[in-house]
Amino acid sequence: MSIAALAAAAAMAVAGLVPATPPAASPSCGWKAEAVALYRSLPAADRAADRVRAQLAASGVTRPGFLDGCSPTDGPGDRGPTDVPTCATAGRPYFPTADWLWEPIPAGAELDPESAAMAAALADGDHVLNTGEFGVTLVDADEISPGTPRAPVPLSEDWGPDPLAGLDVPVPADVQIPSGSDAHVAIADPRSGKVVNLWGAHRSGTGLAALWGAATDLDGDGREHEGSSTGAGIARYAAVVRASEIAAGDIPHALFFSTNIVEPGEVRYPATKTDGSNMDGSGSPIPEGARVQLDPSVEVASLPGITPGQAAIATALQRYGAYVGDNGGARAAFIAEYAPDSDAYERAGLSGDYVALDAIPWDRLRVLSDWSGGTRATPGDESGSADSDSDPGPGSGSGSGSGSGSGDSRSADSRSGNSRSDDPGTGTGSGTRTGTGTGTGGAGTANDEAGGTEPGALVPAARPPGATPGTGEAGCSDASAASTTRTQPRSPDELPYLVDAGETSERAAHRTQER
Repeated sequence: MSIAALAAAAAMAVAGLVPATPPAASPSCGWKAEAVALYRSLPAADRAADRVRAQLAASGVTRPGFLDGCSPTDGPGDRGPTDVPTCATAGRPYFPTADWLWEPIPAGAELDPESAAMAAALADGDHVLNTGEFGVTLVDADEISPGTPRAPVPLSEDWGPDPLAGLDVPVPADVQIPSGSDAHVAIADPRSGKVVNLWGAHRSGTGLAALWGAATDLDGDGREHEGSSTGAGIARYAAVVRASEIAAGDIPHALFFSTNIVEPGEVRYPATKTDGSNMDGSGSPIPEGARVQLDPSVEVASLPGITPGQAAIATALQRYGAYVGDNGGARAAFIAEYAPDSDAYERAGLSGDYVALDAIPWDRLRVLSDWSGGTRATPGDESGSADSDSDPGPGSGSGSGSGSGSGDSRSADSRSGNSRSDDPGTGTGSGTRTGTGTGTGGAGTANDEAGGTEPGALVPAARPPGATPGTGEAGCSDASAASTTRTQPRSPDELPYLVDAGETSERAAHRTQER
């Protein structure tokens, strides 16, 4: 499919212009940058624009790496990828305002006063990557087309107002659901601009039903305030180790893990609630929302027995860290994309449903004082405290594969070693501790400003792995300024390609597909 023709159709639909002749094929990358810019400029809540947006997404505009190999001088008039912002949000393919997810840990980050004790507790026990039964199915925006079946998703738990009310959720016919009791599915919908995060998902007609869930803005911060899909209220779509990232050997964001030593009652940003119960009875439990880091001085490539997959995870833990997000049966169980049709994990040395991460030196962990290590204010709350909500939310099903099988709701599953997911949890956190660790935050309200890109406007990263957003990039003064940068739409008459006169945008899209 020619994205050039679709982009021109978008221009005509939005601006009402009628170009004269069909486009000529171009081997350059310029049309890619134009297509991305047009994708970002399409108006929201417009049916014609929604159709063209979905066509563009299905053609690859939203895929990571879409602009790879393009140089700044590619394309007509030397208009290439440099015309698409490369500041913080431009390199964030989803949840662009989630600094907690995308920003590397600063070199001067402060540690929690109890870091040594909590890190020692985390080091003791099983550390796994859940790729199978307790992975999460991810449906990206580019997998949704105008023909994808849509239906409401009924929720069976009675934990408050339906957080998915009014949403027709797209469900591809070939979607595969993990077999574990958590049955996590997360669907990014370019039409509604929402990510629907489901816990306990199962087939229902041509759509899905679930035990509980939440919807978050695709262009938001990835935190759940109405409903939930994880114990901490961190969207299930966020912080997941993706098969494509393992294949590339680079994970450009923070990770998510569950643990059996979650501190009851305390909530730290970016968590919005907690289901903490300290199942293992540790003397140094760790609160949900806490950010941990692998010592950056560790020479990952020199670690004995390190596989390419474990090296990618270890490097991400050094650069971006990981957040405590759920109760679970292992000391640390990291969540990965459920991708049974991919061999990416196996090729990277991560075979099995519960992959042991034994080559990573877990005794070199440390716990930050807060999400930014005291270098940034907590978004929406200058005092640095996290908010709490009353949604009980789901428990966790991540685990180590070594359970005792007692069958209790907080004990291990006899088959997989995973904690059951029927612990409702609690939303009564005491707030995030300050950088000094001497106080507790109040029940602040998070700021969910919808800055950054349009819903579904996904643009591949243009900065090298590990680069700090907003620094060393032309036009980026700092991360906070970059977080509100938007692409200015090009005027349609600048486009280097045209469509047939009198043709509707929808027909142009179909005509291009027919070619």
